[in-house]
Amino acid sequence: MVDGQEAVARLEAAVEVAQQAVRGVREDQWSAPSTCEGWSVEDVTRHLVEGDERLGAALGGGEASPRTPTPEGSGWVERHRTSASVVVDRLRRPGALEQPVTVPAGTMPGDRVAALRTVESLVHAWDVATSTGRRLSAPDDLVDYADRMTRLLLDRLPPGRTPFGPATTAPPGATPLDRLAALLGRQVPPRH
Repeated sequence: MVDGQEAVARLEAAVEVAQQAVRGVREDQWSAPSTCEGWSVEDVTRHLVEGDERLGAALGGGEASPRTPTPEGSGWVERHRTSASVVVDRLRRPGALEQPVTVPAGTMPGDRVAALRTVESLVHAWDVATSTGRRLSAPDDLVDYADRMTRLLLDRLPPGRTPFGPATTAPPGATPLDRLAALLGRQVPPRH
């Protein structure tokens, strides 16, 4: 599939892109509708953060993360940074990349979970940025990696366990990140 340490390095880079997206949300935008139907920008951010918190607990042998109060507005920025850091740190532990981990998409080794989390971090960062009227910058090689991993992982998921919607078509002029979002079911707005 992919070298385990590369998977963790790519996840760390995707976390930085997601941090860029979350940091850019203005206080008046948290309740705005997102590109995920029925979800606000805050809902998407909560989903990303709580996914990291659950994964961090699973990678820590099931030990629960300390319960923190639900933040308001920009409080999500720090909670995202903390939860994502725990995941990256725990994936760097010896043996973590070979360890089977159960996630909503099934049970898989840590290196695949890191790849899946990279994809989730990027697409939800795209959701947050696009929903708040911003374009998000992500290195093309990171997006290419996420695209390859998406195609590999989607083929290996059990039937009915696909965490994303059916692919759509990105408009002309779409960025690589836009095309990844379309592959994962997002309606990509035309770029001017």
